[in-house]
Amino acid sequence: MATDFMERLAAIVAICLENVANQERLRHLGMTDPLTRAYNRRYFDQRLLEEANRALRSRQPLCCMMLDVDHFKRINDVSGHAAGDAVLREMTLHIKAQLRASDVMARHGGEEFAVLLPQTEIRAALAIAERIRQTVAEVRFVIAGGAGLAVTLSLGVATLDPTRKPDT
Repeated sequence: MATDFMERLAAIVAICLENVANQERLRHLGMTDPLTRAYNRRYFDQRLLEEANRALRSRQPLCCMMLDVDHFKRINDVSGHAAGDAVLREMTLHIKAQLRASDVMARHGGEEFAVLLPQTEIRAALAIAERIRQTVAEVRFVIAGGAGLAVTLSLGVATLDPTRKPDT
């Protein structure tokens, strides 16, 4: 009788654990872009509010970087959407490689990305932006048929510095 009870209890626990794992998978799918595996805009917007509040509380700077692939429509028109997708996937890896674990990168739109740089001064954020721009410019993105493709980025950086007095 005790063995039967333990078997039933184990089955119930197994189902509960499977449900938790499935909920976690769904949560992860809901906050990541399926093409690039970067976070999506919904997740970014949520984290932006959290990080801005944290920056204000801790009086630490927060920088936000926007990145846009130059002439991306031309890549899709000339080389095809599969090539454009491949460029976005590989570009995501190169951008992430230049970031810290605490930074948040998200696909913001079609060929636009956003990056949150917590506890980062504007000078450091500009240096990171330049490093990303150079890294991407030096890469030859390989597309179908083995052809190499050069890609450039336009970047902008904004900062929230709670220690700076507002201009009057």
